[in-house]
Amino acid sequence: MTTVAQKLLLIARDFPPDFSPGVPRIERFARNLPESGWQPLILAMEHEASDSQAATQLSDPSLDSIIAERCRVSKWYRSQPAAASKKSNQTTASAQPEGNQTAQAEIPVRQSRLRPLRQWCVNLKDLLIITPDKAIGWVSPAVSAGKRMIREHNPQAIMTSGPPHSIHLVGRRLKRATGLPWVADFRDPWARRPWGHKKQNPWGQNCYPWFERRCVETADRVILNTAAMADDFRRFYPQWESKFLTIPNGCDGHLVERIEQMLGEVPARSNTDPLTLTHAGSLYRERDPRPLIEAIALLNQRGIAIRFEQIGNCSGDFNIPTFLQDHDCGEYISLTPPVPRDEALRRMAAADLLLLIQPGTDLQIPGKLFEMLPFRKPILAVAHAGATADVINQYQLGAVATDHTPQAIATVLEDLIQHRQRSDADLRWDKAIHDFDGRTLTAELAATLNAVTSGSDDSPTTADVSTPPQVTMTS
Repeated sequence: MTTVAQKLLLIARDFPPDFSPGVPRIERFARNLPESGWQPLILAMEHEASDSQAATQLSDPSLDSIIAERCRVSKWYRSQPAAASKKSNQTTASAQPEGNQTAQAEIPVRQSRLRPLRQWCVNLKDLLIITPDKAIGWVSPAVSAGKRMIREHNPQAIMTSGPPHSIHLVGRRLKRATGLPWVADFRDPWARRPWGHKKQNPWGQNCYPWFERRCVETADRVILNTAAMADDFRRFYPQWESKFLTIPNGCDGHLVERIEQMLGEVPARSNTDPLTLTHAGSLYRERDPRPLIEAIALLNQRGIAIRFEQIGNCSGDFNIPTFLQDHDCGEYISLTPPVPRDEALRRMAAADLLLLIQPGTDLQIPGKLFEMLPFRKPILAVAHAGATADVINQYQLGAVATDHTPQAIATVLEDLIQHRQRSDADLRWDKAIHDFDGRTLTAELAATLNAVTSGSDDSPTTADVSTPPQVTMTS
C-alpha cells in the first residue's frame, strides 16, 4: 500500500505575507504538517490595499510550495463604513450656523432626545454588519471558494482558526455541505471573552453564545490554545467534553536559529549603559503602559538605570506624550512606531529584559510569550494570575507583577534585575523551548486530524492511507 499525504483545507483570515497576531500559529502548522503526512491547502482573505488589519512581512520561500488561495469580502460589505459605531456616534453640532445662538442652545436638547433613537440605529446596524465580528462579510465568499477548493483538491479534513471567530462559520457551513471532518481552532475565547469591547455591538454580543454553541456542536474536534480555555469549554459544554483538546502556541525551529544568529551579532554592552526593557507589539485597551512607565521612573529615582523601549502602536487613549511630560520621565522612554518583523526581533535581541502585558484575562497566553523564548532573556509579565502567569512561574522565565500599581511593578522589576543572572538559566530555557517546540505541537494536530478522519477516538501518530474517494457536496 502506498502512503499518500492527506490534505487539509486550512481556513484563516490571514496568511503570509499578510501578518497579524494569529499568523505565526497558522504558519507554524502549515510549515510542519507535511512532516506528519498532511498537506495544507490555505484559504485566506484577500485584503484591500488600504486594509490596515493585516500588515505585511517578508516573503518566506519555504511556504512557496503550499497552495494558498485568497478571496475578498463580499462587495456589499466592502461598501459599508469600516467603523459604523464611531461614525454614527459623531454629533452634528459642527454643522450648525455659528451665528444662530438659539439653534446652538437647542442642540443639546435635541441631541438628548434623539440619542436613544440614534443609539438604537447604531446597535441595529452593528448587529446586521459586524455580528459576530467584522469578518462576517467574508463568510459567504469563503464558503464558495472553499467548496471549489474541495472539488479541485479533495481534502480529507477542514480546519478553521479564529479569531475572527466568524471564520468558524465558514467551517461549519462547509462541514454541513460536504460531511468532511472539521476541526475548529480557538486561539482566543469567544462567548466568554473578558477583552471584549462592551460598548460596541451590544446586541451582537448577546448572540455570541448562540454562535459558539452551534460551532462546538457541529465540529468534530475543538482545539483551545491554553488548558484554562479548554477547562472553560468543558465546564460550559460537558456533553461534548471529549471534543476538546489543548494545543498551545509554540516557537519555531527556524525562528530559534534566526534569533540565535541575531544574538551573536549584538555588540557587548558597557556596565555603564542603562538596562533596556523592550516591548514589541501594540498597546491598547487593557494593555496600558502608564503604570509600567511610572515604575521605570521610580527605579531610576532609586539609582537603577533602566529604560523602556516600546516598539509598535500605542493607543492614543493613553496620551503617552502628555503623560511623559507630566511625570518628567521622557528620558527613560523610547516610543518607536511599527517596524518590519525582522527589525523588531533584532531590537528584542539587543534588549536586556523583555516585557509582556496581559492583564484582564486568566484564560489566554499571548503568542508573543513563545516568540520570546529563543531570546533567553528574563521576562517581566504584567498579568493577573492565570494561564500566562502559570507558564512564567512554572518554567521560571522571569517574574509576574499581578499587582499593577507602579510601586508593585517597580518592586517586581527591581527583584528581576537583581536575579536575572542565574546559573541554571540555560536549562530552564532549554526545557521551555523543547516543551513548546512547533514541530511537536504540529504533530499533535496531525494526530488529531488522523483521529477524526479515521473515525476513531485515538490519535495515531502516522498517516498511512490510500487515495480517498471524491467528496459529494450538498447545497
